[in-house]
Amino acid sequence: MKKTIWRWAFLTLLLVLYTFCKFKEILSVNALSVLAVVMALYILTFPFEEKIYCLFMFIPFYLYVYIKGFAFYNVIVIFVFFEYILRMKKISITSVIMVIIMLACELFWQIYNHQSIFNYIIKWLLAVFVSINLMTNKEIKLDKCFASYVFVLGVALMGTFTIVQYGSFNVDGTLREKYAGGLGTLDQNTFSLYCLLGFIVGMNLILNKDERIKTFVNKPVFFVSLVVLSVICAVGGALMVSKTYFLVLVFWAILLVITNLHKPQKAITYTLVLCVGLVLIFALPQTRELVNSVLRRFIESSNISELTTGRFDILKKYGVALIENPLNLFIGAGLFTYNLYFNIDMISVNTGQPLIAHNMTLEMICGYGILGFCLLFFIYYRIFRKRTHVKHFTNRNRFIPLIIFVIFSQSIAIYREDITHFVLLLLLLVATPRILRKEDDIVCKN
Repeated sequence: MKKTIWRWAFLTLLLVLYTFCKFKEILSVNALSVLAVVMALYILTFPFEEKIYCLFMFIPFYLYVYIKGFAFYNVIVIFVFFEYILRMKKISITSVIMVIIMLACELFWQIYNHQSIFNYIIKWLLAVFVSINLMTNKEIKLDKCFASYVFVLGVALMGTFTIVQYGSFNVDGTLREKYAGGLGTLDQNTFSLYCLLGFIVGMNLILNKDERIKTFVNKPVFFVSLVVLSVICAVGGALMVSKTYFLVLVFWAILLVITNLHKPQKAITYTLVLCVGLVLIFALPQTRELVNSVLRRFIESSNISELTTGRFDILKKYGVALIENPLNLFIGAGLFTYNLYFNIDMISVNTGQPLIAHNMTLEMICGYGILGFCLLFFIYYRIFRKRTHVKHFTNRNRFIPLIIFVIFSQSIAIYREDITHFVLLLLLLVATPRILRKEDDIVCKN
């Protein structure tokens, strides 16, 4: 285990060095690419399971670290893909069928709408294939605590640089639009989602002692660092001044208390801690101003369109478009082309094309129709049931991060992002019950 910690400490150092040099514009693009190649070669020496953990750590950096014009995250996915193919004797039939059907659908609608983004579709389908196989293969033994920790670490690293970039807690709309999230590589809401998940996944380990027993996280130095990293995640997300972020954060606090009502002592403790935290937030001028900035975004909204930042209008227009096209309501119009097919009269400033649905459920229905959405829901539900043993439901807290993701995703369209499939993999892993064995003195297996 000590070797593992030192190995990850060096990888973290390399990632911090890359981010610092790019953030401060110290190195040229070629020099940064060389540094990224060094990271890639170093990760290549990692055991198979630790390569999978890298998928979690680099989630917030997936559009930030590049080797020339090639995303570094794709390199890790390719490493995992080939090692999986070489090591494992079985491939999930479900993943193969999903990839074939999705590829056929996307190619058809690409041709129909005279579009060509074939390279990204291949990358996206590779993420679908790898994630589904990792979800369904029980031979792969992953340490859910370590996976959670490195994810929180990755988000906190990006959060730290974001805090430095923003410079203070006095964030207004201008600053929010200027910097966005993920050091300018991510949409504010998407980055705030990763920050919120980082905070909640970290809190899941902090508040649930049963999740930490006989793991490295239970050691004082790692426990304290997890607390600090989780707080950084929360602050980084708050700087995005996202209304969804704060609403879902409040919902998480309420959900945390509700799911522990059967344990009065825990419920009371959590309530007191949350109250103390709320008092501290309003006691500090900086954090109070940050909260006031968010409240102003609510108060200054004169109608539901402004309150939802146009999402209600998008939802309404796509709803009308689907009703007017019954066949497409049933089979969709391609995940990457539905906005072109339905051609709603709301244009993206960045692309000049019709806006996509800012709702993951609507996005999936527009892409694959009611039929495709139901099939995908059934597949993920079956995997969830098999991996989490939901019948027993002994620890409700481990399901909270997944619930939060589903709720937050109703305000953004992220199923078309290849990274989302590995976020789902992580949250499924977090929801998986631990199986402790006598010989497991430091790691936790699921």
